[in-house]
Amino acid sequence: MRLFIEYTREDRVRYISHLDLMKSMQRTIRRARIPVAYSKGFNPQSRISFALPLSVGVTSSAEYMEIYLEKPVDIGGLLKDFSSQLPRGIRVLAACEVDRSIPSLMSLVERADYRVRMSIDIPDLEKSIKEFMKQEKILYDKTSKKGIRQVDLKKGIFDIGLDDSLNRDIILSLKAGSSGNVKPEAVLDRLLHFIGKDQEDIRLDIHRTGIYLMHEGKWQSPLALGEV
Repeated sequence: MRLFIEYTREDRVRYISHLDLMKSMQRTIRRARIPVAYSKGFNPQSRISFALPLSVGVTSSAEYMEIYLEKPVDIGGLLKDFSSQLPRGIRVLAACEVDRSIPSLMSLVERADYRVRMSIDIPDLEKSIKEFMKQEKILYDKTSKKGIRQVDLKKGIFDIGLDDSLNRDIILSLKAGSSGNVKPEAVLDRLLHFIGKDQEDIRLDIHRTGIYLMHEGKWQSPLALGEV
């Protein structure tokens, strides 16, 4: 049995790493006595994986993980047992069974949306965002183990705007997943630089509001792949 599970990562756990989250979920599964399946080989690992790692300091109202079970279970009962053992700050919202022939959850994800609240108001921010997006390219120096290389962020920005015309709440819709991933921190760095603001002087509260895949010609959450 294969499940997609939707859960939150709230303020209490915003500073745990992705590795710590994985360990916490594995402990929760053991304590809840969920019959998780294990990989074969010399060092068997529980068959759980996550849609898209979340940066340290970022909260979320819609994260997703997939889990393979050794045997069929009642999904309602599993969610109840799972929830009873989760650390505070993580809540399970829903789950669905998905066909084993569907590609991995991580490979399906193509978009992530964010809401960013800044600690100060920026006058004419909407106008500045429009001018920012008129640029032919939005270049960013990306650091990796191989060194620093310049990437064009604009190719990975689906949309950027203001929430309810406020001058401190920005909405971002960005390319995500294995085929290319744009982090909100990178876009915000370039935006603030463009309008002449120092990012170190502004506190950014970043919250992921959704993770999406393209299904039946439209953007939907991974739970849309659930069996009816």
